[in-house]
Amino acid sequence: MRKLLIDLCALCSETSRVPGVAIRLRAKGNEGRMGLWRFSARSGLDDLPQESTAGMPNAGGNLVLGATGKYQRDGGSGVLGFFESLGGAPFPPSVQLVEDEQVCRELGGEILEELNLGFDEAEELRCDSPEQKFGLLGLALLCFGLVCEGCEAPAQVEPRVAAEAAALKGNHRLAAELWYEIYRTEDPKTPRPFMETAGALFASGDEESACAMLDRGLIVFPGHGPLLLAKARLLLECGFQRAAEAVFLELVAVDPESRDGLAALGRLRLALGNERAAMEPLKRLVELGLADAVTHAGLGRIHAVRGQPLLALRHYSRAIELGSDEPAILIAAARLAADSPGAAAMALDWLERFVAACPQDSGGHFLRGELLIEAERPEEALVCLRRAVETDPGHMLAVLKLARLLAALGDGSAARSMAQHGLAQSPDPAQRAILEALLAE
Repeated sequence: MRKLLIDLCALCSETSRVPGVAIRLRAKGNEGRMGLWRFSARSGLDDLPQESTAGMPNAGGNLVLGATGKYQRDGGSGVLGFFESLGGAPFPPSVQLVEDEQVCRELGGEILEELNLGFDEAEELRCDSPEQKFGLLGLALLCFGLVCEGCEAPAQVEPRVAAEAAALKGNHRLAAELWYEIYRTEDPKTPRPFMETAGALFASGDEESACAMLDRGLIVFPGHGPLLLAKARLLLECGFQRAAEAVFLELVAVDPESRDGLAALGRLRLALGNERAAMEPLKRLVELGLADAVTHAGLGRIHAVRGQPLLALRHYSRAIELGSDEPAILIAAARLAADSPGAAAMALDWLERFVAACPQDSGGHFLRGELLIEAERPEEALVCLRRAVETDPGHMLAVLKLARLLAALGDGSAARSMAQHGLAQSPDPAQRAILEALLAE
């Protein structure tokens, strides 16, 4: 008997009632079978060596990562897989792929289902073509339905597989119809068909029906966090910012520790220019230990507007520590650091990263040049100031600073040339007086 193991990422849902699932694929002659086995979570399996990894976005948009490792037992061998979901959605602690029914039972597994697949050859199961990839994805989706919906029979799972496949292929109208039919026939109702139908309707361009579907879901499941979040995001996508703000408020009232709700509310209020109101949800994220780089950057902006530079610098610095390379954050932090005692080295580091990201920004080159002059590094400052003038010949502060630096370094010819350039650019009497004095030297 020829055996073939395939490594699939199971898609995760909002709940993880079943701890794990295993997939066995067996080929013999013209017959292929897939076994679906459920496992209890077990400890001590994390020590296996990682051999391969795979990744797939789940239905909620989070990334599911997996790794497999070989094991040996009593002369036999197999593969165990471990998966986790990044992005906040729960996921079963372990997903185990084994090739032997006895090992399955020894590990605490329960055989759920074995399906005839009718493959001609085992080799056809390689992911060499888009069609084969969709086929394997279909198996993963079938597995997902069996795990997350209480081990339904294959006939019950099939509409969900078709709906998922339609969405993956970009046929959003068909996906909406299939998910709506699942919603209509499902008893008892669950939130997912409401959300999936709304998402497919929105993707197909029917925003009004999508919103109506979410409203219908909230009637059945009042205060349901994911439904509220989906509605707020939909309203935001449609440009209804105030309406979205009201729904985000409802979400954080239902779940005061909702990371998504607090973050979205704070950022939306910042976008609306309401820094005072944005402060509360963003500070709450910090108190809960849930603040990311964007949250700290938002708080930095709020404190800067309030005239609190030290607090602003603290939050901008934390945003950068958390991995933010956003140019607007780097330059804002650098400007604050440039005016803070003892923070010049930090400002120079951030400016170096900023000008690498925005090489045509003359302001960044100029500020870096100023700080290098203060740090008594004139040759490096010269390069920065020249770059500032090259990117913006009308940047008069850079022209003046560069002309003076050239004169201080003893390059009178270059200093006079830069002074002449400045006189041709500036009508300002004070600036012209400085430039004329340089020419007279």
